[in-house]
Amino acid sequence: MPYRIRIIVVSNIPRSLGSDVEVRVGLPSKNPFSLPFAHKQVFAEQILHHDLFIYSEDDILITADNIEAFLEQSSVLPPHQVPGFLRIEKGSNEQIKYCDIHAGASWDPKSVIGIGGRTFAYLSNEHAACYILTSKQLEIALYSGKFLVAPYEGRYRMLETAATDPYTQCGFKKMICVSDIKRSSVHHLPNKYFTRFGLPEHDLNLQIEELLRIHRAGNTCAPLIPADVQLKGWQCLRDHYEPARAEILSLISGTVRSVLSLGCGATEVALVQRGVRVTAVPLDPVGSAVAAAKGVEVVVGDLEAAAAQLHGRTFDCLLLINVLHLIKQPALTIRLLLQFIKEGGTVIAQSPYLAGVRFLRGWFVWKQSAKVYQDAGVNLTSPALVRKWLRTSGLNPGTILYSSKSAAGPPERRYPAFLAPILSREFTFVAKLKDSPKPTK
Repeated sequence: MPYRIRIIVVSNIPRSLGSDVEVRVGLPSKNPFSLPFAHKQVFAEQILHHDLFIYSEDDILITADNIEAFLEQSSVLPPHQVPGFLRIEKGSNEQIKYCDIHAGASWDPKSVIGIGGRTFAYLSNEHAACYILTSKQLEIALYSGKFLVAPYEGRYRMLETAATDPYTQCGFKKMICVSDIKRSSVHHLPNKYFTRFGLPEHDLNLQIEELLRIHRAGNTCAPLIPADVQLKGWQCLRDHYEPARAEILSLISGTVRSVLSLGCGATEVALVQRGVRVTAVPLDPVGSAVAAAKGVEVVVGDLEAAAAQLHGRTFDCLLLINVLHLIKQPALTIRLLLQFIKEGGTVIAQSPYLAGVRFLRGWFVWKQSAKVYQDAGVNLTSPALVRKWLRTSGLNPGTILYSSKSAAGPPERRYPAFLAPILSREFTFVAKLKDSPKPTK
């Protein structure tokens, strides 16, 4: 690299890494996961001696091209925004996946800006195991009083928190240069997530095209739920990238020819491949670009705008897959969508059991969790609560199915019937219309 570089490694044990690498030994706290926090004191000590500060976990390849891209992008962004990176992994045939785009991670279409001939956008997953700050940006972070802090866990686990504090605590917003995505990507060298999760490069390009289209249209398209719900681990967010849900597909009769879905993903694509006409109102208008390319009709806009576009159409089935806990007024939303379901049609509503013991684990935890969920705008869903929403909307909640497998969780465990309502992670209602619903004004 064409720079004078000083490398300091923080470690829990002594290491010999060569004469040009300094090793600082010691944990910031008794917790072994606190080690990454040790870099903060190093940065503070060196602020007067260097122009650029790079934090990275030990398996991230940061190139001179990445640094040049950061400097170019920093020169055009406003002071409170910092260029960030996405991690890539490579498969055996050099295929590329973006491992930071998974589960509840989503782009905020309202964040897209064009400046200095470049286009930037915000991704709700701010963790990429690395970041870069200029000395001026580091000075602002230190002045915030929230950079030099004791190790802790915030929205992310402790390891990830150390790498995201400049964005989550110090007043900066991480922006990804989507118009120069290759130079804004860093290689996660172990490639250990490649077969487990991550967005293929082709699909990311579809999302970027949609971001650019939305930006050209004036950023008028907003997600139905906030792109940045502040919940630790995103355990409650809808997994936009999960595989098709076999249990949902099995509940849809072969006589169903048309489906309306609130939300859009692989399950909807699987129905299209089965010959079903699927129309989706996406929670994430950018993430839905992949499903749209595979045959799902996407109706973009808020619920009222979507209802106007659907006027006069009817469907055999309504899908509500892991969305009701994220909607502010679930009963009104169901009622609004029921006007498009044929008489005798079916509604399949699946929700995480957020008021169940697997999530709340006791009364005191429940009180704390309830406050966090309410502050984040998440409904503490339970079978009783969802049944109430369905009945209020004009439905007969018939069959209820319990599952111990969450969208992103471990393989399903089988429990005796009497334990399923207690230990399940998800539940699904198969409901029928009581009578023909009246259109909602």
